[in-house]
Amino acid sequence: MVKLSKYIIALLVLLTSGCGHFAATRGFPVPSLDVETRLAQMDIYRGDTLIKQYNDPVNANNLTERQRIRNDLINGRIALIDIHFNDFLQSLHEEGVGLNVFSDAIAIGLGAAGALASGGTSQILSGATAAVIGTKESVDKNAFFDQTMPALMTKMIAQRKTVLVGLRKGLLKNDADYPLAQGLADLEGYYYAGTIPGAITGVVQSAGDEATKADVQLRLVFNRSKEDVSGPVLDRVDAIVTALKKLPDDKVLDLANNPPDSGAEFTAMLDAIKEGQPSFTDSKDARFALTQAVHEMKGSEDNLSAWEKRLGLPKP
Repeated sequence: MVKLSKYIIALLVLLTSGCGHFAATRGFPVPSLDVETRLAQMDIYRGDTLIKQYNDPVNANNLTERQRIRNDLINGRIALIDIHFNDFLQSLHEEGVGLNVFSDAIAIGLGAAGALASGGTSQILSGATAAVIGTKESVDKNAFFDQTMPALMTKMIAQRKTVLVGLRKGLLKNDADYPLAQGLADLEGYYYAGTIPGAITGVVQSAGDEATKADVQLRLVFNRSKEDVSGPVLDRVDAIVTALKKLPDDKVLDLANNPPDSGAEFTAMLDAIKEGQPSFTDSKDARFALTQAVHEMKGSEDNLSAWEKRLGLPKP
């Protein structure tokens, strides 16, 4: 029994240590510098030194110097946010993967040891096994460490890139057009994009956008009259849609914002996709809107001819 107890203790130490054979579950190589060291090296960006320099009356009329200070501060704080985000991402990964793997291993190990024991020891081990499995099931029910988490991680990374594009564009502008206050506000958006609540908000918004597009497509199926679905009309509509898909981005935007008069249904479709915006600014959205709206318009000779003329298509 003494030997068995030693075996059990050794097994538990091995399985719960989280190192040795299980080091690969970390998923990340050991960084050359720890988080605190990297943060300490960037103390100047965490304080208000650069902000005071930016607001110094000496630099009030020196837009070039203010822009340099602004860019230095914003870039430094982007790096700080990145350090915290990467540490956060690593922690999520290690907790999600590590806890599941080790709790499984402990459960298997205790079960094996229980098979070798008898009497009171076996009962103790069985109880320990149940406790470990119960703990694991509790964690598995947590969406953070279930199948939802990889999707949220992906969303966080994608959203951060989107916000970062805006920040980088802002830093290319002069200080008058992109003051430090605007940059700091955008930094808050960059931080929020890398949070779980921010990712959930983004997923919900994406789902809403997809639902809107699906509604538009469903309308195409049910809203056409018999005269608008005749063979010749559909052939001409298909030719127009094919031409729209090949149109350069700049021409797509111009056409979406200044389309031929194609009837109330066509206009309503464009307005629905624009969602209250005065004009299209994204060529992808504009192309999608035009191809959907063309199917919605009345297939009259005037409408079809107007589109064929704008797209340089031969008249059938």
